[in-house]
Amino acid sequence: MNELFYSLVLPLSAAGGLAVLACLALSPLLNKLRPAARTRALAAAFPFFLLPVGPVLALLFAARPAPVAAPLAPVGRVLHTAARAAQSAAPAALPAETAAAAPALDPAALVLAALPWVWVAGVLACTLWQWGRYLCFARGLRRLSAPAQGERDALWQEVCAQAGVARVPRLRACPGLSGPVMAGLARPVLYLPEGMPLARLELALRHEAAHLSRGDLWAKALVRWCCRLHWFNPLCALHAARWSRACEYACDEKAAAGLGEADRRAYGLLLLDAAQNRPLPAGAAGLGGPQKEMKARLIALLHPAAPSRRLTAGVAAALAAALCLSACAAAGLSASDAPVSAPVSSAPTQPLAGASSSQEQEVPDSASQTSEAQNGAEADSAQPPASQSGAEADSVPPASQSTVQADGIQQTGELIWPVPEYTGVSRWKSDYHKGADVMAPKGSEVLAMADGTVTMAQFHYSYGNVVQIDHGNGLSTLYAHLESISVAEGDTVAQGQQVGTVGSTGNSTGIQCHVEVRQDGALLDLHDYFPDA
Repeated sequence: MNELFYSLVLPLSAAGGLAVLACLALSPLLNKLRPAARTRALAAAFPFFLLPVGPVLALLFAARPAPVAAPLAPVGRVLHTAARAAQSAAPAALPAETAAAAPALDPAALVLAALPWVWVAGVLACTLWQWGRYLCFARGLRRLSAPAQGERDALWQEVCAQAGVARVPRLRACPGLSGPVMAGLARPVLYLPEGMPLARLELALRHEAAHLSRGDLWAKALVRWCCRLHWFNPLCALHAARWSRACEYACDEKAAAGLGEADRRAYGLLLLDAAQNRPLPAGAAGLGGPQKEMKARLIALLHPAAPSRRLTAGVAAALAAALCLSACAAAGLSASDAPVSAPVSSAPTQPLAGASSSQEQEVPDSASQTSEAQNGAEADSAQPPASQSGAEADSVPPASQSTVQADGIQQTGELIWPVPEYTGVSRWKSDYHKGADVMAPKGSEVLAMADGTVTMAQFHYSYGNVVQIDHGNGLSTLYAHLESISVAEGDTVAQGQQVGTVGSTGNSTGIQCHVEVRQDGALLDLHDYFPDA
């Protein structure tokens, strides 16, 4: 649940909020569009609440939009801190070794661990409340109504045929209604007030047929689910209400198309009669609306605006540019790896999550070299026959160094290939990518590339299940998007020891193991170590 909330829901809510703010900034231009075009423009913001922009752009361009990650690094760092604290506050979700090594909980961590469950409770509460209201309302309508036949049914069939509605909903008459009400989604039913003259009834039916032909019933259902998932985001509810009003304007425009001045005035009087003091429950739609909206709807009906094509094209271009900027910013937020960009051996002012203590970082160079020499002596059997001296082993192997095979694992210098069962490398390090994406079957072993100490073994909102190992002398490796973790923070691992399995957790576009190599904080290219991979 922590992974779902911190790695998906919060980035989606932030991305949708950026899109809504872009639409609000363009409100003076959007209000000049025709109602149907304005409805489509406003609807363009809802996919940001439902689709993860970062992985989508990564699939389209095969690279993460790193240039926009830097301005959003503080936001990404907040999400990373929240996910890390929430994960540490729920040791049952971690491996036994990691749970045993977890630090003592603090109130902030407990709050962050509880937030995903508060979100789930809010989603369930909103869903049950809306469904309860709708079921009570629909039950009352069914109990009081009766099938409408004769001239009314024939008129309804004719209006639906003119509007291009393929499946005509059932028609029922219900006393006490001020205007027509449509209820249902898969099998909608139109409830009509009793005693309405056929002349006015035709105008009301034209409005409801416009809703059906535009597909508003399904679109409103999707928007309602979006608002339930993001009930904590006021921008989502604000934009949903604005889009719903635009839908009514668009249906008024379509229903009044081809009508004369007298019929338009009659349609306006029908809207006034159908104005509702109380809003209908979610899932039901009516001809009328809130009384405070009637003035604006009547003005739009009796004095429709006719924007030029040049204005429409300009607004469309401005909206497209704003949404593209929002998409890039949202992708940078969801794909930002800035919180884990600092190496293990960097200055203690920027430690990594789960980094070793300051006493371990301040080990004298001589002791570190002695430990490395001992490790090299223990691993002589796995090294090439022509071994290097201690000073040469501490340096980074050049790209031109040859590779050998040891126990079926590709090996070069002091590092071995981390995934023996790999099928290929989808991406190497580049300006837009921090490491190599090693493809392999799900569950394949991921091995430590050299002896070292595990400084991080936990979940990260972008890296997913991630393990980082400090190999000493400024060299560190990182293994991300793991399906499972086999080590815990503080463990000492040997070269070739399993640290996890290949998976697709976090911000991943497929089953892979993301591998990073760093020397003194600088990212290195794994392809330089293994040119034949």
